[in-house]
Amino acid sequence: MSNSVNVTYSSVLNTSAVDKGQLPTSAIITMTLQLLSMVAIIIGNILVLVAILKFRSLQDITGIFVANLALADLIIGVTQPFQVAFFLFPEMERNKIACILRFEIILFACNASIYSLVCTVVDRFVAIAYPLRYPNIMTRKIAFGLVLGIWIFDFCCAFIPFSENDFEKSPFCLYELVMNKYFRLWNHTCGIIFALVMFLIYVKIYLIVKKHMRQIQIEATVYTDDPTVRRTKQTNTVVAIVVLFFHISWLPFFIIELTMLEVSQVTQNKVLVANFLVFLGVMNSIVNPIVYAWKNKQYRRAFQKLLGLKIHNDEMSTVQSIA
Repeated sequence: MSNSVNVTYSSVLNTSAVDKGQLPTSAIITMTLQLLSMVAIIIGNILVLVAILKFRSLQDITGIFVANLALADLIIGVTQPFQVAFFLFPEMERNKIACILRFEIILFACNASIYSLVCTVVDRFVAIAYPLRYPNIMTRKIAFGLVLGIWIFDFCCAFIPFSENDFEKSPFCLYELVMNKYFRLWNHTCGIIFALVMFLIYVKIYLIVKKHMRQIQIEATVYTDDPTVRRTKQTNTVVAIVVLFFHISWLPFFIIELTMLEVSQVTQNKVLVANFLVFLGVMNSIVNPIVYAWKNKQYRRAFQKLLGLKIHNDEMSTVQSIA
């Protein structure tokens, strides 16, 4: 084991101080941020799930994938206390199952988010590219089947690290040392490939929408005020922003991890950056409900109604239509 790895561990986690019962300032700050993020993630994503369950107009095909994405984000939120426990009980790092779970929970939820986003993007592409055939292609049965497939596949993949890992050879519980390098290579490469696929699909969606809008303006401008056209545009915008934020949050982590597949490549600076990028990815679970409220009037009015907030009279019909 290289000296750089040992220095990384002691400087990042400061376990000697923890063992003496003295939490370093960095650990206290990290724990505080994790607990605050937990509250924000849980409140925001429960609000999304309740809104979809309560208001029928949000229960479309896209709503099914949005709910699945919110569920994946919720998993990250409710498991934050488990992450915090490693600071308070350093002996957990010497437990193989606990150590692997520490990383696998994040990967499990992150992968579920990626698969949900891919399904959402494909759903938007079919809706835009084949509007007349869309109801027959993307049915509720197919949507629920995809959601079920996401979780089955994710669960199967989640068991791999428990049988294929390097825990016995690792002097401490560090992601880059404990998790099998081939599993990390496969996981992060797939994340980058899926990100690229979503980007290319959305470029195609943008070109199709641009062409449609040009045709509408030429043929009949009155149709630009059609509620269906407005809602489709809002949905496409929301999904695009959610995908963009996900890429910003997780792509850098995937990329830097590919530079630490070998133990000799693990350095203090890389681990520090990777730790920050993981926290950035966790913050992404807070962003989605904010995007829904910011860019989608249906979700915004649903949130206002659930929270008992005042709604303007000129928008009351929008709320009533989703009740």
